[in-house]
Amino acid sequence: MKRNLWSIAAAALFACGGAHAAPLYTITDLGAIVGVGPNSVHGLNDSGTVVGGSGDRAFVSVAGVRTVLGFPGGRFAAYGVNESGIVVGNDRLADRTAFQWDATNGMSDIAGLPDFSYVWGINDSGQIVGSAGDDVFTAFRHSLNDSNAYVSLGTLEGGVFSDALGINDSGHVVGWSESADGVRAFRWDGSGPMIDLGVLGGADESYAQAISDSGWVVGYSSSFSDGTQYATLWDASNGIQSLGDLAGGADESQAFDVNSFGQIVGWGTGDAGQRAFLYSAADGMLDLNSLIDPASPLNATLIDARAINDHGQIAGIALIDGTMHGYLLTPVPEPHEWAMMLAGLGIVGVVAKRRRQGMSEAGLRLV
Repeated sequence: MKRNLWSIAAAALFACGGAHAAPLYTITDLGAIVGVGPNSVHGLNDSGTVVGGSGDRAFVSVAGVRTVLGFPGGRFAAYGVNESGIVVGNDRLADRTAFQWDATNGMSDIAGLPDFSYVWGINDSGQIVGSAGDDVFTAFRHSLNDSNAYVSLGTLEGGVFSDALGINDSGHVVGWSESADGVRAFRWDGSGPMIDLGVLGGADESYAQAISDSGWVVGYSSSFSDGTQYATLWDASNGIQSLGDLAGGADESQAFDVNSFGQIVGWGTGDAGQRAFLYSAADGMLDLNSLIDPASPLNATLIDARAINDHGQIAGIALIDGTMHGYLLTPVPEPHEWAMMLAGLGIVGVVAKRRRQGMSEAGLRLV
């Protein structure tokens, strides 16, 4: 994932402890979401572009302005967007035809995929993940830049079905697969067999939904006995762990995304019912509704958080005046945090200036 000056300064801020205080957020209404199922917000990039589905159409929202994708006779939804603004998604009524879209070239089918393919995610290199097959479907990784790059990931040992849901910029893939022990979350690191990530103690199944560039994997574990679901984190240092509960919660939660700083978003049930959450190691699981700037004019209840980027922006679903809408949250830095970010940008500027001076002294032409 490419880094700009904001990202570098934000990294400095997090390293200096700014991440330990939960921020306030402003909220942008992305418009009504019509229907159920795939009609939702699904993806977000570092530029703040949000994608999803509403009714029978996919949508892309840039700076709060929605562009509708698709045409009559289909059922479109967009699931991923990368830093180049390339959007991927599916037409569920056309033999599960996967599509790509960008503002320059418009919409087209994705070359090199088998029939009956779903696409769920994309990274900055244009690698995509999903599942293919009709009665039996298996996970794959492919590339928009190479129609011959299709790789079937197979399944865990003893399984028949699998699905790939997330990919990071290293091309590492996560999802779920049947196995001899039941459904399990998996990670695939670009070669060799899938790795079984295991399941929380007391649960029966696990599903991985996203992987960060640092290798953190998030998703959920579920139990057959009582139907509960537990937001779950897998990381190399601490293994598998539950993310806990919202206040008054009863082990009902799912995690959908994680950014490079270890912030995780999803939904959980608490005293007030289903609510969107933000998780960090410092603060645990917080109800995002408690973090909206009190000056916000919107009457919004955040019920789901689906994506978070490296600027801390969060996208998901809210009830606004009782109707389901998409939303984008943007953190509001405290005054001391602004000072730290400006200091970080100053450091970046000094480094860039010295680099230019060094190149000039070496007789290189600067353009």
